[in-house]
Amino acid sequence: MKIFPGLHVKLTALSNAELRTKNRIKERGSQGFIVKSGSQPVIGLDGRMGILLVAVAPSGKRGDQWMGWLPENEIDIQLWRDK
Repeated sequence: MKIFPGLHVKLTALSNAELRTKNRIKERGSQGFIVKSGSQPVIGLDGRMGILLVAVAPSGKRGDQWMGWLPENEIDIQLWRDK
């Protein structure tokens, strides 16, 4: 699947995913994520390819949205489908 900014996606952590990736998806992914930047090397991920995402669901007391990089090789990406 081609990943580009603006897509609303559903993420699933792969079995080899680190705990950080699994937690971000579990804690922030109830309403999916919006892709902010497609696949690129990320210094914070030790140079691995990552995707910049923003959680759709607000979190925290002020309703802030989580934004961050997740490693591309630890996630399965599907288009978000409303139920």
